[in-house]
Amino acid sequence: SILAATDPVAVVGLLKELGAPDLLTILIQGESLVNDGAAVVLFLLAFDLLKEKEFTMSIVAQKVGWISGGGFLLGLLLGWLGDKFIQLNQDRTHHDNAVIQISMTLVVAFWAFMLAEGILGVSGILCVLGSALVIARYSWPVFVSKDAMHHVWHTIEFVGNCVIFFLAGAKVA
Repeated sequence: SILAATDPVAVVGLLKELGAPDLLTILIQGESLVNDGAAVVLFLLAFDLLKEKEFTMSIVAQKVGWISGGGFLLGLLLGWLGDKFIQLNQDRTHHDNAVIQISMTLVVAFWAFMLAEGILGVSGILCVLGSALVIARYSWPVFVSKDAMHHVWHTIEFVGNCVIFFLAGAKVA
């Protein structure tokens, strides 16, 4: 499942070129994130089950609940903490507050993934998704510079896609 996860890059590019509504593009990107999260959950589950001598359906259900639910709940908590810090820096008269807010979104995304995958053994993708949902819902109205936030995250998305496709192409060649 991890090798066949869907990739919305071409679809989203085509939708933007055709002038499709932004909501459709967002839904497709969100669906792809949930697919990626599910693929990682299944991979981690299979990896954990290979280490077990015996396993039952209750053990499988417990592991799925821990990996997926634990990751998402940790993300909600980290997103809430990040939102509180962002809310403290909502004064539009200080130029540095926009930089602090943008930096905080980067820090929350990084630490969400690192804590989830590296320390707790839960889904890092679902953890980052949970934290992003909280920040998008509660912090968006108080961002000092929404344009700067868009530019930073679109640049990160572009660079990430370039690196992934370059590495995939280098591996095939």
